[in-house]
Amino acid sequence: MTMTARQKSSEKRLTPVCSKFPKKSIEENVWHLSKQLISAFPTSNCRVCFLTNCKRKVSQLFEDVNFYVSLWHQRTGDPNFEGFVVWDYHVFAMLHHDQQGELIFDLDTTLQFPCSAKEYVEKAIRPDCECHNNRRLFRVVDAKLYVEKFASDRSHMISPETFAHPPPWPIIVTHNCQNNLSKWLEVAVDRCPHTDSYGCVFNLEHGVKIVNGKYCIHTPTYPYGYDLFVCCV
Repeated sequence: MTMTARQKSSEKRLTPVCSKFPKKSIEENVWHLSKQLISAFPTSNCRVCFLTNCKRKVSQLFEDVNFYVSLWHQRTGDPNFEGFVVWDYHVFAMLHHDQQGELIFDLDTTLQFPCSAKEYVEKAIRPDCECHNNRRLFRVVDAKLYVEKFASDRSHMISPETFAHPPPWPIIVTHNCQNNLSKWLEVAVDRCPHTDSYGCVFNLEHGVKIVNGKYCIHTPTYPYGYDLFVCCV
């Protein structure tokens, strides 16, 4: 089937310029990516997902991988083990596309960019590869809310263990906040699912269904977070 000019334009917009995004600043990279996606797809459902762990330790070395977030097919991962890596947390964008369905925009993945949610779940998240201590949790938030509320003074980047060169752009702050990164990473496995002013938190089972578009979230009480009603679609 021949693509229409409109479909070709939409296809082109699906791949924002991502070469400018520096390493080790994933939350800021996704903030800028979200702005691009919102502009390119103003009527689409665009969300941001923090994949994290309630036992994460930002300022420590990887002494125990059970306390970190495991992912596969990552650029910094081990190529001998399908790009396996353990992050203290990870962030990616999600978009419902009219023609292609649920898409994942992971700036660190070696999979296709964007990647279908089904492939990303199967190959990168791998729900079956979960241990008792490493309970990956999903914080999902509307991309517009993330762009409006996220702030970081980059203090987490200056620890000797986690030092990273800062991104070339100015720090991202709001009119009343210099740093709230910890709020986006604040999760508790015994409170899932729950909602707060930074989105919804889900366990692995429900988080995977959200990513795959099997569940929907009703309805953002923008800008104060979400009323949490999860249902099958």
